[in-house]
Amino acid sequence: MSNFELFLASRPERRESIDEKHARFITALTQLEDPWRLDPAKVRPLPKSDRWPSVGQNLSAGLAKGFRANVLYHSRLDLKDQARYDDIFWYNFRQSQVEFSQLVLEVFPTLLVAFNGYYGYIGDKRVFLDTDNNRRVDSRFGIDRIHQVVFCDEILCQRFFNRSVSEILKILRDTDFLADVVHTGCRIAMSLAPIDLEQEKKIDERLMRILRPG
Repeated sequence: MSNFELFLASRPERRESIDEKHARFITALTQLEDPWRLDPAKVRPLPKSDRWPSVGQNLSAGLAKGFRANVLYHSRLDLKDQARYDDIFWYNFRQSQVEFSQLVLEVFPTLLVAFNGYYGYIGDKRVFLDTDNNRRVDSRFGIDRIHQVVFCDEILCQRFFNRSVSEILKILRDTDFLADVVHTGCRIAMSLAPIDLEQEKKIDERLMRILRPG
């Protein structure tokens, strides 16, 4: 079975401190159902640092066996409209450990809201080892690929697809894909069950042609 990743990116806001955002996000993680739940008894204080522009924490010790997670927050003192200034969260797991539909329909949107994500995905980590399919871009303005599940907020949809969320939903309305409004944008899922990596690549290419012609 493949290793999968849930990834979230969030635009930090000066009006909300790192501690405030982290407290809200940790609360959401501790309220998830198993096997996703973070054990509150194993949550440690967020490290403090005046030397680095970001602060992070490994949350894996409080998760079920085989699950790993990390969170990273960027300093609120220096914020620009670039992905390298994002707050980011990774959650890694094996496909065989989870109920995929629960992940897509419940866990993913819950964490998107709690983290205030503008971009997120769930996908097979092997796709990043394929250099022929490596299209790394600044996620404030575009996405490298459409993963098995992807979320883009209204701003990112306008910047990358040159379409509004409502326009994207209309285009995908009569397709086999799940496309709906979640948080501040559009969630697109290729399937509510994990799919083969090669199939994911083909659907990625198809969706890119549909949503971003030319």
